Amino acid sequence: MNSHLLNRVLEGVIWDMDGVLIDSMEIHFTIWKEFFTPYQVEFNRQDFNRHFGTTNLQTILTTIGDRVNHQQAIALSNKKQALFEKQAIQQVKLIPGVKNWLAKFQSMGIPQAVASSNSQGFIEAVAKHLKIDQFFNTMISAEGLKSKPHPQVFLESAKRIHADPARCLVIEDAVAGVEGAKRAGMKCLAVTTTNQSSTLSGADLILSGFENLNEELIVSLFDS
Repeated sequence: MNSHLLNRVLEGVIWDMDGVLIDSMEIHFTIWKEFFTPYQVEFNRQDFNRHFGTTNLQTILTTIGDRVNHQQAIALSNKKQALFEKQAIQQVKLIPGVKNWLAKFQSMGIPQAVASSNSQGFIEAVAKHLKIDQFFNTMISAEGLKSKPHPQVFLESAKRIHADPARCLVIEDAVAGVEGAKRAGMKCLAVTTTNQSSTLSGADLILSGFENLNEELIVSLFDS
């Protein structure tokens, strides 16, 4: 397939970070388990998968919101983020195949954005550390915005890269992210790095990894 067909249908690519660009799931899970132990909360894998993709604050409010006030929840959210960033900044690695697609979209002149529930500082630091920051036209944190599955972070991303939401491809791994992308009126590719395909059924396309992605599959999403 000629690349000009992809340019015809695609105006922007919006990437989630955790589980899509970077392999950080186990770091998050370990910290959350330890984080909730003083509250006698058994935060298991199912709980983690359900909350993955939402902001720290949303996870805290949903899990122990009946035991803390809003200001305490914000302080706990900041504490969790600091713990994560301290461990993750030197440990995270790119998901296999990501860099090839980042370079491919850039070579086609298709703008790209990051729309993540991580903090703005962490998003930018990790992108720089992994040498992928040059691929993005904008990088946006959902902190301060409405948490996924609300579509706000995706719509703001499309606005900043001057793309029609209906012509944007969101790449996600979390249930909340898939729902948010679809609520934004965007096409969504889900990768099964965090969740099983059965829980990501709201996505337009589900793949086990980027090695299975090709231009024909992307074009088919918009031509269907």
